[in-house]
Amino acid sequence: SLSTVRNPAKWNQVFFHFTGSGSGIDNLEFWKIAAVLPPPNNAPTDLSLTSDTIRENQGSHTFIGHFQTTDPDVNDTHTYSFTTGAGDDNNGDFMILDSTLWSSIMFDYEDTTMKYIRVKTEDQDGASFEKAFVIYILDVDETNPGFNEINKTSVKIYPNPVSQILLMDFEEGMSLKTIKFVSMDGSVVRELKAEGSRIKLDVSNLENGNYLLIIEDNAGNKITKKVQLLR
Repeated sequence: SLSTVRNPAKWNQVFFHFTGSGSGIDNLEFWKIAAVLPPPNNAPTDLSLTSDTIRENQGSHTFIGHFQTTDPDVNDTHTYSFTTGAGDDNNGDFMILDSTLWSSIMFDYEDTTMKYIRVKTEDQDGASFEKAFVIYILDVDETNPGFNEINKTSVKIYPNPVSQILLMDFEEGMSLKTIKFVSMDGSVVRELKAEGSRIKLDVSNLENGNYLLIIEDNAGNKITKKVQLLR
């Protein structure tokens, strides 16, 4: 016969007991097998954002910051999403891409100086933690004309989708500073100084996917364009 006995004090130990049959005990053996069970999952305990400010008049798809999770289980992976509850007033004005926060509209400091969002971090086992954040809108000196006063036709970006070389045409006399090509996780994969009325950006060795092209002028104003890399 076979019987299994579990040690209630140590649930990771399983005992198998073999006995004989008939008038006596033919053979008696004890086998001890230790089954290593996974430790219980712990829920995240905190959520933070690397930056909580954005300049007014920035275009949609402007990068704000990275979310970071505090979790007792250091090897856990986490996903981030907006959630409902206290402090979710302006969730719709932002978007989350992987672990990064981006604007989805242009903000005006003269209309409001603060926006409110509520975000949930969830580990791979479904345990979660929620937290409300305040995003502060920074005032910009609008007496110095920048991209906000320039007609969109003054900047041409093509082809889109792009496979090798991205071209940017600007009107003569535009005061440019930098051009950044940013992946959807917020990493700057290309950056160059903006000079001249036509600029070429080589993206031939980057992976396919969606990127953000961020062009900044000397006054600190930016325009942002989503670009698809496709071969």
